[in-house]
Amino acid sequence: MSIWRVDSTARWRIQMGTRLTLSLLSLVAACSAHPIEVGTGGSKTGGQLPPPITGGADSPPLAAWPEPDACAAQSNLDIRGIWNGHYGRFQNPVPDFRVDIRGASQEGGLCGTVTFEPAKPPPPPPTDPAVMYPTEGDRSTYHYNEFTAPLLGGFRFTILEGRAQDAHAQIRVSRSQPWQAWCEPQPTYVLPIDIYGYGCLPSWGGGGSSDPFAASGCYMTDPESMGSFPINCGRLYLCHLARVCACNPARCVAKPDTDIDFALDFTANQATGTITSWEGKRDVLLVRVP
Repeated sequence: MSIWRVDSTARWRIQMGTRLTLSLLSLVAACSAHPIEVGTGGSKTGGQLPPPITGGADSPPLAAWPEPDACAAQSNLDIRGIWNGHYGRFQNPVPDFRVDIRGASQEGGLCGTVTFEPAKPPPPPPTDPAVMYPTEGDRSTYHYNEFTAPLLGGFRFTILEGRAQDAHAQIRVSRSQPWQAWCEPQPTYVLPIDIYGYGCLPSWGGGGSSDPFAASGCYMTDPESMGSFPINCGRLYLCHLARVCACNPARCVAKPDTDIDFALDFTANQATGTITSWEGKRDVLLVRVP
């Protein structure tokens, strides 16, 4: 079985910008018949998670997700409408994404939704916050060796920080948004050496199967007793590596980081521009839906 292991110091380094090294190590682990370990872990058994924070203050405040039509009343630009999007500058038969601009003005900004792979049905709501989400049937959407949330097709992402001026628009979304209902019931733990401060699992060492859909085979290690104990691989992946939740002492929400950015220039019934994300920058073409 291929394994990965990340200790709390390595997790801090990942978040400070050294993701590439660990990503390459994980990629080798996924393709190798021999174990690869990153960091250190305990060999004893019998450890357990510490108690989470209870009754903590809702501070620092966590960002609230805006409504997709929050700026519709102020809309006065003719870019409002539904647009089919294509990677590159060619209008393919099936759109790669769809942008629904529900309002656009220089004063009120731009609001609406973005759906990647719009032909896909949206993922069902989560039912168990202690296991992987989405479920086994959505395995193809995951890139296990990236320290970021996968981009889920069929989900309507709310436009964040949308701006519009004349024929130019900027649209941002957070790929963590589909995990909002998964994050809300998560417990909160203090992360004393982590730049985020709080999380849905403590910043302890962990590892196990390279498959986040595996129900067993993953563990965490108590740094004081060095005792290891089993934990669901999906929960470990989402809290420790993909880091889909943002937490404070009172609660957790989907992390609102705007990690996908569109810059678009509209002319009549088309728009051209770029999409920038963790994977790089690509040209895009948008065509208005009649």
